[in-house]
Amino acid sequence: MKNRNEFSVGEFAAVFGVSRQTLIYYDRIGLFSPARTDPATGYRYYARRQFGEMSFIQMLAGLGVPLAAIRAQRAPIRPDRTEALLERQEAVIGEELRRLRLRESAVRLRLAQIRESRRAEGGVRLVRRAAPVPLFVSAPLDCPREDIPDRVLTDFYTAADRAGLPFGYTLSCLVAAETGRVQRLAFRLAGEDGANGALPAGDCLVLWARGPAGGGEEAYRRLLEEARARGLRPAGEAFEESLLDETTCADPEDFLWRIALPAAEA
Repeated sequence: MKNRNEFSVGEFAAVFGVSRQTLIYYDRIGLFSPARTDPATGYRYYARRQFGEMSFIQMLAGLGVPLAAIRAQRAPIRPDRTEALLERQEAVIGEELRRLRLRESAVRLRLAQIRESRRAEGGVRLVRRAAPVPLFVSAPLDCPREDIPDRVLTDFYTAADRAGLPFGYTLSCLVAAETGRVQRLAFRLAGEDGANGALPAGDCLVLWARGPAGGGEEAYRRLLEEARARGLRPAGEAFEESLLDETTCADPEDFLWRIALPAAEA
C-alpha cells in the first residue's frame, strides 16, 4: 500500500496519546499547526515530517514546561534556543530526581524501623555503631519531653522542609541521660543529603521502651545502672528513636522507642 504521507487530526492525535481538541488548541494558540487544512472541508491534516516536532512538544509538556514557554522557544526555532530550554529542564529533572531519592531513602528507613520493632528485646544490649549516623537536628534546647515549646517543634519541621528533606521521618530526640531532658529534636536520615549533625560511631547501650512518652525515667535508670555494671560511663547524649508511633499503632501504649546511649570505659 502506498503511504499517504499525511494523517487526519484523529489519527495524529491517537499516535501521541492526546485528544483531537488538544491538537486544535495547539493550533489556535500558535504552538503547533497542521501541515495543511482542506479549504473546502476545514479538515486538518498532519505530515510525517511533523512527528519529531510533536514528540518534542509532548516531551516538554510532560516535564511540566508551560505551553507559553514551549511556544516562545519555537519563535523562531534555533539550536541555541532549544539547547537553553533543554539545559533548564535538565536542571529541573536533576532536582526532582534528588527529591525522589530522598523520599525513597525515607521510605526504606521507615520500613527498617518497623521491621526492627519485631526484633526488639526486653533487656539492655551493648552494640557497636560501625559508622556515624546522619541526623537533621534542631537548635539546642533543655526541657522535659512534655514541655517542648510549640514554636520549637514548628520551627524544626519548617527548617527541615527548607533543607529539602521530605516529610515522613519519625520525630526523635537527643536526651541527656542523667536528667532525661531533651537537648535537641532530631530526624534520623538515610544519607548525608540535608544532614546537619550525626550520631558518632562507637559503642552504645541500647534499650527498647514502649509507651507514648519515649524513654522516661525508668528507661534511663536502667541504662545508667547497666553502664555502671559493665564498667562504662555515658559518652554523649542518648538518641531516642521512634520505631512505632501513631502511624503504625492505634494504641499509644504500643508505641516503641529505641534508646541508644553512647558508652565508653569509666
